[in-house]
Amino acid sequence: MSAGAEDKKKKRLEKKKRKIEAYLAIAELNDADKKRLKTEGEEVEQQPPVDVDKDAIKSQLLSSDNAAITNSCDAGNEEAKPQVYGQEYMEIKQRLRERKKMLQNLPNFRLKSVGEEALLSIAKHHRVPLFMSDIQALLTFCVCGDKTPYWPHRWCLIQKWNRLSNIVCVILDGLGVNELEENKEKFPWISASLEMMEVVSPQSYDSTVAADLALIPVSGRQRSKLIQKFGSLEAALENDSYTTVKAMFPMKSSTSSGEISGKMKLLLSAKQMILESYPLPLQGFAGERYKDYILTKHEYTEVHDKSPIFSIDCEMCRTEEGNELTKVCVVNEKLEVVYQTLVKPDNKIVDYVTRFSGITEDMLKDVTTRLSDVQKKLKDILPGDSILVGQSLNFDLNALKMMHPYVIDTSVIFNISGERGRKTKLSTLACIFLNKEIQMSVKGHSPEEDAKAAMSLVLLKLKEGYRYGDVLLGGDVPGIKESTYIDKDEVLVSNISKTIVGMEKTVSVTVSESCAHTYDNLEQFKSELKLFQTGASYKEILEMGKAGAVNHHLSITHLDISSVKEEKRAKKADNFCREMHDHTSSHGMFVLILPGERTVNASAGVKIIRPKAT
Repeated sequence: MSAGAEDKKKKRLEKKKRKIEAYLAIAELNDADKKRLKTEGEEVEQQPPVDVDKDAIKSQLLSSDNAAITNSCDAGNEEAKPQVYGQEYMEIKQRLRERKKMLQNLPNFRLKSVGEEALLSIAKHHRVPLFMSDIQALLTFCVCGDKTPYWPHRWCLIQKWNRLSNIVCVILDGLGVNELEENKEKFPWISASLEMMEVVSPQSYDSTVAADLALIPVSGRQRSKLIQKFGSLEAALENDSYTTVKAMFPMKSSTSSGEISGKMKLLLSAKQMILESYPLPLQGFAGERYKDYILTKHEYTEVHDKSPIFSIDCEMCRTEEGNELTKVCVVNEKLEVVYQTLVKPDNKIVDYVTRFSGITEDMLKDVTTRLSDVQKKLKDILPGDSILVGQSLNFDLNALKMMHPYVIDTSVIFNISGERGRKTKLSTLACIFLNKEIQMSVKGHSPEEDAKAAMSLVLLKLKEGYRYGDVLLGGDVPGIKESTYIDKDEVLVSNISKTIVGMEKTVSVTVSESCAHTYDNLEQFKSELKLFQTGASYKEILEMGKAGAVNHHLSITHLDISSVKEEKRAKKADNFCREMHDHTSSHGMFVLILPGERTVNASAGVKIIRPKAT
């Protein structure tokens, strides 16, 4: 190696040593400054150390010579530090590694793009609300960890969940997103301490915060009961299929029977529909792409066990504006065709995609039916409580430019791959489960054949049971021995139970007497709690809530503040949150939920508590 190369290598090594030493110098100055302030009894705020220290260190790193790092703590007396080599250098590196490891082992929470789009700092017309099931998924994940079937990673990322010291959840009835937006200055602590997000109010789909949070599986026995009721823990935790959609679509007021039929279990939830790219009447950026779409009905009715099912399949071609509808077929439960027609696209066709669609130029030559005609016909055919069936039906609804609340997707309810995101083709499903070959014609696909196949698959699923055809739920698949399947839910129950028992986690719920009735039908949930208590006054709820936060891993404090005079409500709510926040342990999680009303959305905020400066 030449002398020049040797010198460069030596300079790089020296520069690296100085950077490491500088980093430690800053850290040690911070620590020393905090200890000094604590000794003097001063109140310490989170702020960087004296600017002179950093500037001196930074300028030293950027200098071209090899002078040592300046210690500026000594009132401007610069004292050159000796360069470190050998054992001393290795000790510095070891200290850095230990510090990095410590920081990596702390719990961390951050929003992903879906969560950021729900922030109140986003303009209302661009905001996309979360669902209460998203908050429930976060709490469940923080209690059960990666053994829960649904993670909150759709909207946030929680790292080192098992390092959380405790979880404090505060619910304030009588407040919603409007109060925070219109009177932000009246909530100084909440506004300064939490990034609040908009959430669809449970009341808008005839539910309550209590009912939604009661699906958090707090014990092995409760998990078993949830599985028995919903068919699987996965289904229980995703059980907003026929409720949350009501918050998006115009619904006739009706009383739900509360029974969950086989059809209802198969319905996609609003959250699933978003993830599967179904067109929905959303607000904000997410809804702008569907601004030209129409609803299948002006008003819908509650879905129930006798609701009719219709299977829809469409064929498309490519036009100058993208994919457009060229043929549609609708089949009922008797496998009878109730509507079928060719459709003339509104824009010039550039590719008929005949190999797949079966559509040719001659077939559309004399066709006068347009998309608007098909939309009008479907609105006449489909009842307000109808359930639509199809294989990846989102593509068909996008071709129709229509939105519908009740959907069963065969690509979702059948799973033979063992991976939830990996879908199986309709032709493969028909071959395995119906013992029938479809899509074999060289002239392209037949929408009638595909619609009947999808309907037959759903009817078979309803006959054989919820788990049938889904290996993730331990269901049977023809041609594969049953013994090769593992009951996912039983394993899940066992593992989560051991996790909670091993960590000695407990859950407490403190509720205002005025809203305790919302827990009346949740005896199963209440029976599994370590503590369920009610209080009459603001002060009583606060004291019991603080005790619950200190003594239990997960505490839920539900205060009804709706009866407090409006001019005092904001101040009391703000003080209550601050007090509960202060009783959340270091490295604990604080969650605030403002449930909203039927016509006013809810709001929620999440924060990891960091140790105070000492």
